[in-house]
Amino acid sequence: MIVRKLEALFTINTNALQFQRATSELDKLADRAQSVMKGIASLWAVQALHNFVTNTAKAADQIGKTSLYLGVTTDALQELRYAAEKSGVSIDALEDAIKEIQVRAYDAKSGTGEAAQAFKDLELKATNAAGKIREPLDLLYEAADRLKALPHGDRVWMADAIFGDEGSMVLNMLKDGSLGLDAMRNEARALGILLS
Repeated sequence: MIVRKLEALFTINTNALQFQRATSELDKLADRAQSVMKGIASLWAVQALHNFVTNTAKAADQIGKTSLYLGVTTDALQELRYAAEKSGVSIDALEDAIKEIQVRAYDAKSGTGEAAQAFKDLELKATNAAGKIREPLDLLYEAADRLKALPHGDRVWMADAIFGDEGSMVLNMLKDGSLGLDAMRNEARALGILLS
C-alpha cells in the first residue's frame, strides 16, 4: 500500500514537474512571439511614417512647383484646390483656368481674340495701373464677381472665353463670387489642411 501511495505521489509529482516545464516553455514561446510581434509592429510603424513623410514631401514639392508656374502662393493654391474639390471641380480644371485667365489677359491687353471681347463685355481689366497684367488671383476674384451677375447662358460663354476650354467647369466654384471663394479658402485654413 505504501508503495502504491509513493507511486501515485511520484507520478503526480512527475506530471506536475512536466506540467511546470511545459508551462515554462509555453511562456518562453509567448514572450518570443510577443517580442517578434512588437518588432513587426515597430517596422510597420517606421515604414508607415517613412511613407507619410515621403508622400508629404512630394506633395509639398509639387504644390511649390505648381504655385510658381501659376503665379500664386502655395497657401492660395491649396485653398483654391480645396474650394475646387468642394465644388466638384477637378484640380486640373482649376489650374488650367488660372493659367488660361492670364493668357487671355494678354490677349485682352493686345485687343485680339475672343478673350478681348469677353474682357471688354465683362468690364474686366486685364492690366493694373502700371500697364502690367494683373495678378492671377485678382483676375480670378473679379471675374467671379462679374460672372455671378450674368444670366446662365452668357456666363458659360464668358467663362469659356476667359478661362479656356475648362471655363464652364470652374463656374461651380465661382457661383457665389469672390465672397464664396473667400469663404471656402477660410474654411480650408480653419481645417488646417495646408502644407507649409
